[in-house]
Amino acid sequence: MTVSRRTMLAGAATAGFGALTGCLGAVVGHDRSTGDGTDEDTEVALRSAVDAVVGEHESVPAPTNELTVRTDALAGVTDHFDRYSLQAATIETYARRQGYEFAGDARVWVALSTYPTATRPAERIAVGRSDVRSDVTERDQRVTVPLAVDRVPVRPLFFEAYLVRADRDFQTMQAGDGEKLCESDPFVAVNGRLARVDHETARDTLSKPGYRRTAAEGVYRLHFEGQTSGRAWTVSFVAYKSAYVREKYAERKRRSQYVTDALADGTADAFGAILNAEAEANGFHTRRAKVDFLIDFVQNLPYVPDDVSTGYDDYTKHVVETLVDGGGDCEDTAVMLASLLQSSSFEYDTVLLLFPGHMAVGVYGEGLPGAYYEYRGRRYYYVETTGRGWDLGVVPDGYRTASATVSQV
Repeated sequence: MTVSRRTMLAGAATAGFGALTGCLGAVVGHDRSTGDGTDEDTEVALRSAVDAVVGEHESVPAPTNELTVRTDALAGVTDHFDRYSLQAATIETYARRQGYEFAGDARVWVALSTYPTATRPAERIAVGRSDVRSDVTERDQRVTVPLAVDRVPVRPLFFEAYLVRADRDFQTMQAGDGEKLCESDPFVAVNGRLARVDHETARDTLSKPGYRRTAAEGVYRLHFEGQTSGRAWTVSFVAYKSAYVREKYAERKRRSQYVTDALADGTADAFGAILNAEAEANGFHTRRAKVDFLIDFVQNLPYVPDDVSTGYDDYTKHVVETLVDGGGDCEDTAVMLASLLQSSSFEYDTVLLLFPGHMAVGVYGEGLPGAYYEYRGRRYYYVETTGRGWDLGVVPDGYRTASATVSQV
């Protein structure tokens, strides 16, 4: 099956998602080798020098060495960088697999930015553009984008690549005029060379029943397996590493605000579009069948208590955090399902149902079987998001007689 990618250049660019091509094959483990011809001892020395240099100089001359990407987990699957330096970057594009959102003449843009941190968001440094390509949206090809960078700050940096309509520039660009293709891992200029650095939030390859995460250049490849109405399904997509970092550093707030934020910043719509396409590809076509598929997708995520996954006793996660971490607790999965159901692909009215020590989702409906909660004259049917096999309207025994606080999102 083929899943179209989601346009992400404008507001949804911060959402952190790009669709993969259908059902993936064998997992390729995360390879930490540099791929740039640097031996391990030299690489360790370069990385250890970073802390000593950062903050000592505001900027340094742009190094000229090139970093080569290990593409085992990416080749033939999703657009990716092949190699990059501060003078040029080469991207492998897969038009036939990705199903870009527009056809016609286009350019590939490559943006160099500082990597987001806990105190400073990403800051754009330079942008390079390829020549106009008449067929980049129609056939797979390798595109090299020239860059002109004289100096760079001594901070972790990264590249992002975008496909943009040929007649657009920064002043005329609008939503739908382009989409994100890929991004690189963070790197730094130190001792006159570019060297990769591991971010403090980096995650390795992980496999659990029904879930697999593969760490690759700039992304986490995520693969999910489950069942809906007796039919087995698989879902695969990528989450950009920089999006995961942004969500890790984001402010913790009221639970309902996590849903509001996911809807406002494009995460919910990007994720909803991916799962809507995956539902269709897996044979779930009716509105109710798609809702059941969404519920099963979320319920299938491994349950991970806060103190295990984050070290905190009460830590609500953003959507990308839950996906990349390989699961969450009731509040994390409730936030995810409420965000998905309210996304533009589904547009269901939902609320969060708060119990002592538990959280679930309420979905508006009329004349449905099962338990519901009245709120402002509307019936919201209970949806459990932890554990598999809970149908719409079925409340676990421990909460059937408990009162719930309804939180509008």
